[in-house]
Amino acid sequence: MKFSIYILAPLLLTVIATEGVRAQSSMQIQSEQLLSGVGFDEKPGSIMDLDAPFVDHNGQAVTLRDYLQDERPVILNFAYYNCPVICSVMLDQMAVSMSEVGLDLGADYEVVTVSFSADEGYTLAATSREGFRPKVDDRENGWQFLTGSDESITALAESAGFRFKWIEENGEYAHPAALIFLSDEGKITRYLHGLQYPASNVRLALLEAAEGRIGTVWDQVVMYCFRFDPSSNSYVLQATNLMKLAGLITVIGIVFMLSFAWMRERRRQSAMHLAS
Repeated sequence: MKFSIYILAPLLLTVIATEGVRAQSSMQIQSEQLLSGVGFDEKPGSIMDLDAPFVDHNGQAVTLRDYLQDERPVILNFAYYNCPVICSVMLDQMAVSMSEVGLDLGADYEVVTVSFSADEGYTLAATSREGFRPKVDDRENGWQFLTGSDESITALAESAGFRFKWIEENGEYAHPAALIFLSDEGKITRYLHGLQYPASNVRLALLEAAEGRIGTVWDQVVMYCFRFDPSSNSYVLQATNLMKLAGLITVIGIVFMLSFAWMRERRRQSAMHLAS
């Protein structure tokens, strides 16, 4: 009897392990099938569809072009207001970043959140907006929540390379999460993917989109020393430009010291001449 147990136990463990691997593999295949066709086809340098009609949280007819005013960059993102998890996390993290970015929402930049569910109306957009807006300083009304028709959503999403789909069995959308940065011409300048948006990255992406029209002189120096690394989805130090800047500072320092020494020598010689 003991001999049978010793023989059967390893066999049972092997069967259980095999079935576990099969189940895991099946779940992975199902997950891949559900997410097939979902993601971003990045289009840096492309101009967004600026004239697709939408409705804002006040029920007013608008287009994306309406928010590209006064040389301000725009942060665009896609969400749906009845999203159970991901969109709420994304919008909450956006609010955290905007509160720490050190730029004035509505004055230095605009934020436009667009629902990709045509079933959602402007009253739901207004409710969602009121849930997140108190988390940021939005005295200039710079965070807009929009809704639109299937045609408008498709046009805007395609121009941004945003791919999503409805999962019938789950009763929700499968979609990626990212912030899309636009110049005041509606040109896509940067994507920041995921659900975490460090304020330093958001600030640099806004400065990049604004092409130096917002921020400080120091911001321009920082922009010169950093570049975007797609593999890390973040801005990293650019060694070449950093060394160039260091070299320039060194040259300026040498010129300053030589000028100071020359002026001191001239004063000394003038004093000697007067004394003689």
